[in-house]
Amino acid sequence: MPYCPHCRQEYLEAIDQCPECGRLLLPKKPVWRPYDPEEPLSVVRTVYNEPLAYLLKGQLEQEGIPVHVQFEAAGRVYGLTVDGLGANRLMVPESLAAEAEEILQAFEEDGAEVFEELEPDADTRL
Repeated sequence: MPYCPHCRQEYLEAIDQCPECGRLLLPKKPVWRPYDPEEPLSVVRTVYNEPLAYLLKGQLEQEGIPVHVQFEAAGRVYGLTVDGLGANRLMVPESLAAEAEEILQAFEEDGAEVFEELEPDADTRL
């Protein structure tokens, strides 16, 4: 059954967007990996494109890895991606960081062309 990781609700098969928060649903409720909620978070990826950050977040959550996206607010306000402005950091529990890296690497290799379009080169960030 489709599942909303934000509202933590399951919905009927015909629904693809959460009626409560409007987010896209995961195909099924993930089986969350065990971890200590008190353990520190580790940055597994920094991207300068918010939609890409949430695409990667969804991929990790679908694999059962909890993710926090930390963003730099001034970059959002001014639309800048210079010296860390506009950075979106994907953070996971330290014990799951290596597994998250493997999942992201495989996901990025499968969709290399898409990532080239979504994530600009360092030279093009202004």
